[in-house]
Amino acid sequence: MKRAFQAALCVALIAFPLASFGGLAPDSDGDGVPDAIDNCTDIANPSQCDADGDDFGNSCDCDINQSSTCTSADIPPFKTAITGGNLVADINCSGASTSADIPPFKALLTNPTRPGPSCCAP
Repeated sequence: MKRAFQAALCVALIAFPLASFGGLAPDSDGDGVPDAIDNCTDIANPSQCDADGDDFGNSCDCDINQSSTCTSADIPPFKTAITGGNLVADINCSGASTSADIPPFKALLTNPTRPGPSCCAP
């Protein structure tokens, strides 16, 4: 239900650009996606990629093992995902898991607020 609402809202925002709302929709990270539907509110991620479907955008989700925290325990599954081409390791949302995803993954691991924050996840 929540995803259907988000999808409908995204379609509405594409059909009626944010400018038509008079700039009333806050967008903390400046990615063009209002905070109310942004799955990563403090790191720009205009594509809203979310490879594991947990409502945290890849750009702010280093919780590869799905433990609800980002810790060193996420490093082995990240390495496995990146070498296997699993998009859950596509931290930069380029459409492929590559060595370019390693620096942003490491940066996320050092931030205690990860994964997230997200509009739609607890």
